[in-house]
Amino acid sequence: MAASMPSHRASRCPRPLAGQLHRFIGNRSGRKSQYATLLADALGPARTPAPLDRLLALL
Repeated sequence: MAASMPSHRASRCPRPLAGQLHRFIGNRSGRKSQYATLLADALGPARTPAPLDRLLALL
């Protein structure tokens, strides 16, 4: 449905995948925390981002 709207058509204004995901995850209330948990669980401790490693080292 949204793809048929002029502002969402890929042919008029292509949005990179990161932008599409940012819009999707931030669009509905509670979606950020829901997907943050799922993504963190899927990432695993061996692939923790460096900023998070530094934060956890301080705790």
